Amino acid sequence: MYCFMKCTTNIYDAVDQHLAQSHVQYFTDLSDPEKSLVLERAARSLKSVGGSNPYDNLNKKISDLLDKGINSDVSRQLLKEDPLETKTDLLLAKICDGIVSLLRKWPDQKYKLHAFLNQPLPQPIRFVGWNVFLSNHNHRNKFLKDLSTNPRSILSPMDAEIQRNCDAFMATLPAGPSMADSRGNMSSMKAILSYHHSSLGNKRDLAESEYYYTLPIVLSHNPPLPRNEKPYEKSLSILIEMYLTFLDILPPPLIQSHLNSTTQDLEPWFRKVEFHLKEIDRPVYNHLRMVLYPQGAQMANSDDPYIALLLKKCCYPWFKFLFVGCLNVDPLMYVWDQYIITSDLPNFHDELI
Repeated sequence: MYCFMKCTTNIYDAVDQHLAQSHVQYFTDLSDPEKSLVLERAARSLKSVGGSNPYDNLNKKISDLLDKGINSDVSRQLLKEDPLETKTDLLLAKICDGIVSLLRKWPDQKYKLHAFLNQPLPQPIRFVGWNVFLSNHNHRNKFLKDLSTNPRSILSPMDAEIQRNCDAFMATLPAGPSMADSRGNMSSMKAILSYHHSSLGNKRDLAESEYYYTLPIVLSHNPPLPRNEKPYEKSLSILIEMYLTFLDILPPPLIQSHLNSTTQDLEPWFRKVEFHLKEIDRPVYNHLRMVLYPQGAQMANSDDPYIALLLKKCCYPWFKFLFVGCLNVDPLMYVWDQYIITSDLPNFHDELI
């Protein structure tokens, strides 16, 4: 309690100092974003104080209490229930539950998921994390309104053909079996695409990539959708919101790529891959040149047309379908984790792609 009171007093003093510097009389005169900014600056100024400070002491106290509380809870669970999971599994499950609860309560803290960069998200965190990054309640509310007022409007006139296409595509994808084995997954995929197509006003057919993009979205659902039943309305509305928001924030080159079926808009990306090969993986680049050039042929000194052609052929489907067409489920979901949790960092996000 003392740590909390000491930290609170110091924060109040720091806030007063920032208000005075900004010539603001009362904290309540600020807008909500301005209040958050002032509190953040005040906390940062406390953290920058040399040596032990009330902010660090409070953080350490909270960390110790959380550690003791979680360990105590898991120990009781091990004694009472004799679960099959190890203590480590139970601790991780408790931590996942805590992160999920915090994300649901404060979705604006989603940027803290950047800590998972280069790591796969656990499934409970993945579903909620993707949801907060792909959140647009207008999409969900419109679907629910259409469903209640005019249920037929959520189905495309091409509904049966979309179902056949879903079945055909899933039969060809490395991650397809994880979808095709579940009625809930396949029903969700078809429902998402049928609704999306109906919202286009039948102006065009769905692109192949629009089919592919549904797969990771559906597989992110936690708990997994029922294998023998259709998805519940709530689950479907969330998945539709995530899918349509995902399409909204696609990089322009990818939008043009699946609408026009051309590689022209992806040319800068091909050149970037070639640049990285030259600068970072030069041995790989040289090996490719040795393999591609006919024996005895004169190699190009600068830009290599053979390398450029190879990269275009290889990278085009990877970029266009965001790796859905070439990866199994686990690596695919890992790649999408990285793609989605960095979508709020424009420069980094573009470089990641």
